[in-house]
Amino acid sequence: MNEITPNQMRERLGNIDQIRDILFGDRSREYDRRFSQLESEVATLRRQMTEQLESLRTVFTTDLRTAVDGMEKKLQYVNASLDEDSEDLRNQLRTVESRLSSNFVVAEKSLKGQVRNIEEELSETRTRLDGELADLRSQILDELQRRSQQLEGDKLSRTDLADILFDVCMQVKGKEAQAQESQNSNAERLILPERQNEYQQPDYQKPDYQEPDYHDEPLPDSQNH
Repeated sequence: MNEITPNQMRERLGNIDQIRDILFGDRSREYDRRFSQLESEVATLRRQMTEQLESLRTVFTTDLRTAVDGMEKKLQYVNASLDEDSEDLRNQLRTVESRLSSNFVVAEKSLKGQVRNIEEELSETRTRLDGELADLRSQILDELQRRSQQLEGDKLSRTDLADILFDVCMQVKGKEAQAQESQNSNAERLILPERQNEYQQPDYQKPDYQEPDYHDEPLPDSQNH
């Protein structure tokens, strides 16, 4: 039996790019949509954290200025006769300033660390899902090659090709479901704190994702052998 050539395989299976689009087109677009949503959530979180930092900076500056003004007035009042008390008040002022500065530094580091961790998790999730999608594509092509070699001596109609593609899709469906579940888990972790209550309401339902029906999808014209 002669080995099937690439041209013969393309004539038998039709346009591989169209088959890939039938198998992965909707899912790839859904992945891109979800990645865009995650990136939007991270951008919103970063913007809110920046606003919180600016708000904290304003509050700390105002409190510090108020404390400084109060201390300076007290110093002016007692400076003439109470040098010792004045020194004590200066020490109190330095203590307050140091405490406020330390609190601001700690808060800023904590918020930046949270943003960095979320960005790393998003990058790892995208890399892993891209790898899983590539594996699924490789499995489809390998299975098509194997089935084509098995049917090399047989006639292959459009109905037979549709049955083969549907059977291949069912074989990898389990792994696709695992990838989808992993993506949903990472998406829920990135929900902003003020929006978590919305997802916890009893009447909240996640949007259904409609699996494409590969068996009924029209196939490209192919020549029967």
